[in-house]
Amino acid sequence: MAIFFCVLAGTLAIDCKHSRYNVRTEGGDITLQTITCENDTYCVTVSGNDKNDADQSFSYSYRGCYSDFEKMKEHYHNPTCPGGGHFNNAGTSGDLICCKENLCNPASTTSFSIFLLALSVSALFYVFLW
Repeated sequence: MAIFFCVLAGTLAIDCKHSRYNVRTEGGDITLQTITCENDTYCVTVSGNDKNDADQSFSYSYRGCYSDFEKMKEHYHNPTCPGGGHFNNAGTSGDLICCKENLCNPASTTSFSIFLLALSVSALFYVFLW
């Protein structure tokens, strides 16, 4: 039972805050909302500066599922999770922050799995001691 809950905790979809502003390869801007990221392990926050074809600089920001941001790799040449980091390529620069902490979803963290394991072990001791 403990192993089942630990595996389940690591495979649940995570909920990420999602927004985008001036993201070149996507549609219009989106205000902050919560989305479910299926088969994803990271939420990301990205912000930086980009240059359009007229060589004008503008800021952009993106929050959401890592897998969705990774699809924009052709333009943003972004680093990967779990490391994240700074990128600068062909006039586009920014910082990628990968989130796998309790701020994203407790079910996606190791600490939550350890909590479930400890809870299951405690329940077993309780059952066998009575």
